Amino acid sequence: MKIFICQTPFQLYYTNRLVHFFNEESTKAINFIIIHSGLCISNEQWIPSVSFIKFNGSASKLKNLVQIKNIKKSIDKLIIENDNQELDFYVPHIGGLLANYIYFNKKIEEKNNISFNLYYEGVLYFYDFQERLQVFHFTRFILSLYLGYRYRYCKTIFPYNTKKVKYIYTPLKKFTKGSKEKIKEIPFPKIEKDITDIHNNKSIFLILGGPVDYIKEFYKESLEEIVQKNISQPKIYYKGHASFHTHNKNYKEIFYSIAKEFGVEYIEITEQLPIEELLVDINPDVIYSYYSSALLNIKIISGNKCSIKCYISERHKLADELEKVFQHFQIEINLIK
Repeated sequence: MKIFICQTPFQLYYTNRLVHFFNEESTKAINFIIIHSGLCISNEQWIPSVSFIKFNGSASKLKNLVQIKNIKKSIDKLIIENDNQELDFYVPHIGGLLANYIYFNKKIEEKNNISFNLYYEGVLYFYDFQERLQVFHFTRFILSLYLGYRYRYCKTIFPYNTKKVKYIYTPLKKFTKGSKEKIKEIPFPKIEKDITDIHNNKSIFLILGGPVDYIKEFYKESLEEIVQKNISQPKIYYKGHASFHTHNKNYKEIFYSIAKEFGVEYIEITEQLPIEELLVDINPDVIYSYYSSALLNIKIISGNKCSIKCYISERHKLADELEKVFQHFQIEINLIK
């Protein structure tokens, strides 16, 4: 049995790829369990042996606590009841509440039939990312005590050097941190239809927003550049970050107000679907984005079929390893003052 923890649309997207890979490679039937945070599930994309455990966030904090406790109980039950078969856990990193619980679970360490694995989260896998201590870490700590264990804050949430990790699954082995013996390269799903060549007039634009402190400046520079192109009928798509729907709601209306200021119309894409899944249908000529893992994923999937402009605050220096990866994939980096 293989169990995946998913918190974001992209994590679910890559989990789906891994599920198909494991199913195709195995000579015997495998049962999969996906534990996810209320993500959009399209049943036709999943094989029949997949079942889902859903945390469906509620306005009631008490209901949320009960849900999380029940999910933890389900994990504990799987650990106890599967002594005679392999049980493999897969998490993107150990910062999340349930992933943290699984990583530090001594029962899992003591059992030879249970393994702990990491799967690709994005650029986090290419450099020594350090997560700063934030308010939500204290929230998770308090919540974990209610659940009957102790959440542990870790600066390094991608522990690629630990012996606890059996394998690291990634679409890009060349740049992924960790022992090469442990790294398994599983590419993104093949695009069923080609993304057409870049249009001569470059009239289709995609803007990706995220929870960064320079978001207003980024939106303005992107829209200003599009307007200055003087295209008669530009098609502008906009997609906000998935967190705009949950804990970063204050960012949700910013693009709308700035687009109104520039007098441009746009098509909004749901925040709950990964852009990697929608790329073919949108077929953009130029992508404008804050610094995001999605840009690298898009390049890996589409090659050079679209131009990508990445915007980052000059107050934040890009790690040398990441700058090399972005240069390798010809992603343009622009500094916001």
